[in-house]
Amino acid sequence: MLIGLVLCYLKRREFSNTIYYSHFSGIIRLFWNTLLFVIVAFFVAFLLVKTGYSNLVPGITFLLIGWVIYYYFMLIQGLVRLTRSREFNGTQAII
Repeated sequence: MLIGLVLCYLKRREFSNTIYYSHFSGIIRLFWNTLLFVIVAFFVAFLLVKTGYSNLVPGITFLLIGWVIYYYFMLIQGLVRLTRSREFNGTQAII
């Protein structure tokens, strides 16, 4: 995953003014958002366990599962838009 991030940063400049630039930017943004979300989720789970609210940790697990679904949805959305030669914008629908 880190190799893909580095490649996106290196290749993104070569594809400026093309539809691929937005796809590279979307992948980079998705990586950093995912990393931030996972770090915050594990920190909250750690705090819940340390403060005695460990019965709430399964809720964090469901949030992580939801984020995985979102992650793959965004990847598939980008792939569909790429095959249709459209720019990637994470706020637009697939169609």
